[in-house]
Amino acid sequence: MPSVLSSNLCFPFLPGLWPGPEFAPAFKEAIESLGSGADNPLLTALGGGFYPADTPLTVSLLEVEEQAELLVIRVGVFYEVLLAGCACGDEPQAQSRYDEIEARLNRADGTLMLRASV
Repeated sequence: MPSVLSSNLCFPFLPGLWPGPEFAPAFKEAIESLGSGADNPLLTALGGGFYPADTPLTVSLLEVEEQAELLVIRVGVFYEVLLAGCACGDEPQAQSRYDEIEARLNRADGTLMLRASV
C-alpha cells in the first residue's frame, strides 16, 4: 500500500471544476501553491532524506480516474533537493528530482490525500 504523504489538504473549489477544462490548471496551481522548500509538506515527504531546496516545484497531471466518490489523479512532480557537503567547500548542491504521486480528491468536500505511487 502506498504511503500517505499528506492528508490535511482541502481545495473545496476543485470538485466543481471537474470535468471541465479549468480543472487541470486549477489543480496544478493548487499543488504548486503549497510553497517551496521545507514549508511544503509534500516536498518534505518526497525528499527521500534530502532537504528540499527553496525553489518552486512543477506539477504535471498524468492521468485522472473518475470514481463515484473520488477523483484519483496521477501526478508528476518536478522539484529540487539539496545535497549537503557534496561540493567544493562543503557547499550544498541542488539536484533535480522527479517523482510520481497519487492524489485522491474527495468529490464531495474537496479534501485531498497525496500518496506515494507504487
